[in-house]
Amino acid sequence: MALPDSYVFYQTYVEERLATILDELPVGEALRRAAGYSLMAGGKRIRPVLLLTMYSSLTKRLTCCTCPTASDMDHVDPNPLHAACALEMVHTYSLIHDDLPAMDDDDLRRGRPTLHRVAGEAMAIMAGDALLTTSSLVLAQRYGRHPELATTLTALLSHAALRMVEGQVMDTIPATDKPRTVEYLGTLVDNKTGALLTAALSMAGAIAHSGATTLGHLDDLGRYLGQLFQITDDILDVTGEAGRLGKTPGKDAAQEKLTFVTLLGLQGARERASKTRDAALSILPKLDIDPRFFLGLINFIHDRSY
Repeated sequence: MALPDSYVFYQTYVEERLATILDELPVGEALRRAAGYSLMAGGKRIRPVLLLTMYSSLTKRLTCCTCPTASDMDHVDPNPLHAACALEMVHTYSLIHDDLPAMDDDDLRRGRPTLHRVAGEAMAIMAGDALLTTSSLVLAQRYGRHPELATTLTALLSHAALRMVEGQVMDTIPATDKPRTVEYLGTLVDNKTGALLTAALSMAGAIAHSGATTLGHLDDLGRYLGQLFQITDDILDVTGEAGRLGKTPGKDAAQEKLTFVTLLGLQGARERASKTRDAALSILPKLDIDPRFFLGLINFIHDRSY
């Protein structure tokens, strides 16, 4: 299933703004180049696009199923694009550190050699640190005219980043020392994968001044999206090809990692993916939004081959 046309617009707009932020970083050229190697390596940009499209749907200020224009986005105040970029910086930092020898020790990310293979382990660590720090700087500077919103967005993103790290801690516990249960894996995934996806929706809701009920539905949707994304990721680690995935397949089995496939088998994981997709879809009627984009995105995540 193809992504909606507006996805490509938001994806491109995020790429352009990330490049601008990178150029303005108050750091030396070596650190900027290392951070940019990973930040500008492409990727699906699901988290920032999810933030932008949910904001558009909640506020009705921008269209989300037809392509808006750059001027539409630039005249929105407060502009959700800055929060989207901060979120993507945190995500990219997590990928850099996740690939390190002390973590997953991977050679390939987003279709190219991982940063520590290119620039060395020390520089990769520092590039990740720089992106994490810059995310807070972006929120503080870009939302200075809206101090309460800046505080809320910073808290949401920081909390999500901490949950993500906690999920990584759970993931790195030796296989012999952690429960091999679906319940444990579900909590791990809610933290490691779901936290930033949930943050995308929560931050969109905060910028749109959504009420508590809507924010609760957004949290539920983010959790289901995180579960769905991880289940399909686990399936692709078994069935996918490096050229399509942009990363090394088969790593989970080689490292004896706890995954939905190792717990449920390939067919069981596929069945769980379908149930999780249906759970995510069930949230959409509870939100006062045009659901078409999100229907397409949820089905894309379920059916994806990369």
